[in-house]
Amino acid sequence: MRKNITLILIFIIAIFSNFTFATAPLKCRGNKLFDAFRGEKSFTAKITSSNSTLEERAICPAGTFGCSGTDKCCETICASTCGSSLCCSPNTYCCKNTIGCCPLGTTCCGIFCCELGQVCQQNRCVEAFIPTSKPSTTKPPIPKPTVSDDCSGLTEKSKTSTYRNKTAKADGNTFVYILDPITGKMKTDLLENIRTPASKPGVYIVSNDLEADHVFEAQILPNYLKTLGQVGQTICKYIFDNPSVLEELKGIINDEINMRFLSKEVNNGKGSIFSGQNSKLRDAVREYLTMDDAFEAYSKTRDKVTDFLRKTANEALKVRIKVHMVTNEARATNEANDIINSFENYSRSLYEDLTNRKLPPNKSLNNSSTLSLPYLPVILSMTLSLIFFSSQTIPILFK
Repeated sequence: MRKNITLILIFIIAIFSNFTFATAPLKCRGNKLFDAFRGEKSFTAKITSSNSTLEERAICPAGTFGCSGTDKCCETICASTCGSSLCCSPNTYCCKNTIGCCPLGTTCCGIFCCELGQVCQQNRCVEAFIPTSKPSTTKPPIPKPTVSDDCSGLTEKSKTSTYRNKTAKADGNTFVYILDPITGKMKTDLLENIRTPASKPGVYIVSNDLEADHVFEAQILPNYLKTLGQVGQTICKYIFDNPSVLEELKGIINDEINMRFLSKEVNNGKGSIFSGQNSKLRDAVREYLTMDDAFEAYSKTRDKVTDFLRKTANEALKVRIKVHMVTNEARATNEANDIINSFENYSRSLYEDLTNRKLPPNKSLNNSSTLSLPYLPVILSMTLSLIFFSSQTIPILFK
């Protein structure tokens, strides 16, 4: 009798442990009592059905809003989800690339929303029947930062004050890219041929007609984070609040691998193109970036920035979600992975749409399918419970 009482108490403790780890609300309708274990959804899961009922949604914390038909909790009023990490407000819709949402009546075009009368050309919005050299009046896709812009200034802050001097001191065999004013074509030279030693040892002088260009633009990461709304602002704030993280980003952006001297006017045109505007020197920029040396510099730096964002986003979102359970840590990791995949597509399309040259895949991206961590404690405790139950019950039955 004492063994039976002990067995019952231990079985009750095991069941209570399972329910403690469950994060989805229980549904006690018919045979769905254990749906909390089988059908648990992350707050950032993609929409899998348009027939979700109110009972299938997550109970959102105070200060957040549930998104109709999903289990996602949003920081603003939500009409639908976009991908796995964005919420679309009313009167907007999700673009097919899931980078952001555009207002109804506009057309998704890369990372922009084309207004009525504009056309989408090479993922840029331009006025119909107007030369592409005219700057377009595009608006970045929403969601936009609504409270504070913590990403403001990240482009400049990620550059060092000495990056020009550092570029001038690079290996003399580093390529330099110069625009031929007569043909409009790009020509190359070597750094050792265009620099002269200054009076100070280790310092070189380079003509002001040439500027030190970040092949992978310093503005790419901040521009992308701005498209993520409040999530992106959280990541930017984390970078600013942690000097070592900002220094790591500076080290990547200003590395010699990513720096080349480039004709001033081409460098300015390149900056305009990557900010979403047009430039009359688009062909020269395309020719420059298509060259093998620039191609390799963009690709290698892009991989480093992607790895940096993976680590930074994961840590920033853990702080934002206030991780105190295994399930919340997995939620932060899943959301960070969605951001990484989105950034990989974003930074790839910026280059490939302009140059028509394909970048190599980022080998560090992990596409393996693993069991989600939130289920681990549930499975473990249930397995141990069943093992103990069997070891105690079978001898009793055969007494």
